[in-house]
Amino acid sequence: MKQSRMLWVGGVAIVAALVLGFMVAVLGQKSATPAQAQTTPAAGPNGYSGITVQGTGVVILQPDVVRLNVGVTLKAATVSDAQKQSADTSAKITDALKAAGIKAEDIKTVNYSINPDYTYEPNQPPKLNGYQIDNTLQVTIRDVTKTGSIIDAASTAGANQINGINFTVENNTDALKQARAAAVADAKAKADQLAAAGQVQVGSIINIVEVAQNADPVPMVANDARAAAAGSAATQIESGQLKVVVNVQVTFGISK
Repeated sequence: MKQSRMLWVGGVAIVAALVLGFMVAVLGQKSATPAQAQTTPAAGPNGYSGITVQGTGVVILQPDVVRLNVGVTLKAATVSDAQKQSADTSAKITDALKAAGIKAEDIKTVNYSINPDYTYEPNQPPKLNGYQIDNTLQVTIRDVTKTGSIIDAASTAGANQINGINFTVENNTDALKQARAAAVADAKAKADQLAAAGQVQVGSIINIVEVAQNADPVPMVANDARAAAAGSAATQIESGQLKVVVNVQVTFGISK
């Protein structure tokens, strides 16, 4: 009996020791949590702590390539007549373009369509008048100063549809590099201003995201091709400038 009482007392002591150890561990963990939270800086909306700003870089270029569509739209009584007239006119346009200095590899067909031409009257079935053909060539001009004269040559040869003038640059890789560098520099200047206002110093870059980039030329056409074909003043084309824009979002660390 005495031995069983000693075993029971010993068991109670062991359980009490285990419960006490568990409570100490839990209380220790809870007391450590506030201290850990105080040493962790709050993250910004993008997940990074620091100064987050946006920067813009702009590089102005002169276009060195022009692409435009020239073609002929005509109607004839039959498909075969329409095809023959279209082929003859398209050949004349192509010859005129080549004579103006355009290489064969810079001329390609981008549209060729044949559609019936109907007349619609009330309470009457559609009347077939003939067929319409649209034959369009895309022309790449590598000397932008000749754009107006090439349009005149095409219209004189029979082109009655000229549109889609697009000024661009053959290679904008260097311009994009310059715009990116300017965008990051712009972001750094903004971060410096914010840091000075907050009486802190800008640290190293933590994160960079390129938000957007674009190159958007704005051409202007002074006279249309039909006026040139009628013998008026030569068509004047203003190439304008090509603006390469890069936007970045940069997060800088903060050092006190």
